Amino acid sequence: MKLALAALLSLLPAQAMAAGEPAGKTAEGAQNLTAAEYHKGLRTLRGYLEKRGLDAEASERFVAVMAAELPAAPGGRVDVTRDVFAAFLRYEAAWARKTRDGKNAKISPARRAEENARADRLKEKFRTEALVTSPAFYRVFQAAVRDVRRGARPAGKVKPPP
Repeated sequence: MKLALAALLSLLPAQAMAAGEPAGKTAEGAQNLTAAEYHKGLRTLRGYLEKRGLDAEASERFVAVMAAELPAAPGGRVDVTRDVFAAFLRYEAAWARKTRDGKNAKISPARRAEENARADRLKEKFRTEALVTSPAFYRVFQAAVRDVRRGARPAGKVKPPP
């Protein structure tokens, strides 16, 4: 799992993209993900969601909503910056670890509290960065969360955010 996350995160730095490519850059100069990178990250996300305790059907629906509701722009880029998506995956990985450790009686209360605090910090970092640099992605994330909580509607049938 750590190796897969490290491999994915190594693909995400802006330095890996060709220099001087204006398409896919936000106003602040942050590089947006390509559609292929976004979908690869969503496949990784599915595993984290299942480790968090979501069943396979709910995980699949969550990922399907995120894929359907944030299509690639004509330039082949998705409206989410690399930094925000990396923060999102770090948050989901920490939340999965926190959930796993919460069920393990061998984990000390101090370690459990440390994991909880780390997951909360990463969640706040993701939310803060996403609201500033990738608000469309954050709205899609919220729509996917609502869809999974409701549980009854098929993927892609989420009411558009206001």
